[in-house]
Amino acid sequence: MEKARILIVEDEAIIAMEIENQLQSLGYEVTSMVDTGIKAIAKAEADKPDLILMDIRIKGEMDGIEAAEEIRNRFGIPVIFSTAYLDEERIDRAKITMPFGYVLKPIQERDLKVTIEMALYVAKVDSKRKKTEESLRENEEKFRSLSENSQDYIMRYDEHHRHLYQNSAAYHVSGFTPEEFIGKTHRELGFDEKLCNLWGEKITSVFKSGQSTNTFFRWETSEGTVYLDLRLSPEFDDQGKVTTVLGVSRDITKFKLAEKELQKAHGEAEQNALDLSRINEDLHIHQVELEQQNEELKKSQLQITELQNKYFDLYEMAPVGYLTFNKKGLIVETNLTGATMLGTEKSVLKGLGLSNFIDVESQDAFYSHRQQTIETKTQQTCELTLIRKDNSKFLARLESKAVFDDKGEFIQLNTNIIDIGKPT
Repeated sequence: MEKARILIVEDEAIIAMEIENQLQSLGYEVTSMVDTGIKAIAKAEADKPDLILMDIRIKGEMDGIEAAEEIRNRFGIPVIFSTAYLDEERIDRAKITMPFGYVLKPIQERDLKVTIEMALYVAKVDSKRKKTEESLRENEEKFRSLSENSQDYIMRYDEHHRHLYQNSAAYHVSGFTPEEFIGKTHRELGFDEKLCNLWGEKITSVFKSGQSTNTFFRWETSEGTVYLDLRLSPEFDDQGKVTTVLGVSRDITKFKLAEKELQKAHGEAEQNALDLSRINEDLHIHQVELEQQNEELKKSQLQITELQNKYFDLYEMAPVGYLTFNKKGLIVETNLTGATMLGTEKSVLKGLGLSNFIDVESQDAFYSHRQQTIETKTQQTCELTLIRKDNSKFLARLESKAVFDDKGEFIQLNTNIIDIGKPT
């Protein structure tokens, strides 16, 4: 079984060594021992430990609670606080960081073991939960994006046939607002009784059988008569139970009208030739239109290729390095120039923090630069020493700007790196 990796943050050297011995005797791996909050943040990013044992009252401009909050926000690493005593003020402050436990000094090995194992277990469960929630959120966003841009009418029903969701196209054709529609059945909305019976019967059959079904119906809307092909499909929970039914209605009015025209043409011999001629003419026009659209598509593809080449020249081969960091401070995008400056490949940089390439004496400067950029919401500049993969150093100027969403939440940091020579 792989050992849990633990970072110790303690400003008393003797206590730190005692804790290290205790952890090692309990079968854990100690990644590092640091004595300040800023160092703890840097080591959390570099070591990526499974857990951090943090002294609340560490010395320096950042105490343990502040460091724990920064680490939780940026890296999501669980923290256990260690302290000789807890006053009410510190308890209230510590709660905000959502710690995974406390141990009181002098630390007893048995208490330490139980607290760590509980914290690791809770962190593991919490991590799985977050991944599941993130996956569900992404899937829901993809579904809504596709649904809202679809010309089909998409709806979701519960077992009582109430509407849980309806896309924009469905709202438009029905003439109802979301407030009027959601939470109500077709019958409560005043739809035709025959249609209500048809839809209700089909939705019930899907809930009972767990199988998809298709049906066809005519609907008198605010914009006139439409013919729709409806497919109802079950949606299951983790236990395989049908929880909701998704309905997708496709407007086949044009096809239906064309079918009626053909039927009429068969019954009227003289009109038949005229109808067929008209249909052939329409098909010819559609064919010409499709050929024109195909030519336009080819032109568009050529334009996209040209734009991609221009993008490569402007972005990838720019004279400065471009780096994009997520809200945890990890690199998510860089150009070729940025990777070349750091002496590595683009694929290697993704998922790393810039601290891996910052000289030790410049770590605090970069941390302050990042914080100032986010807090002031203005472009900030700093100079620091960077280290390439081959350990050669160079002086760099960083120009950074924070990006926020429409709610004012920080989402990413865009940074330009300019090589300004060798460090003095």
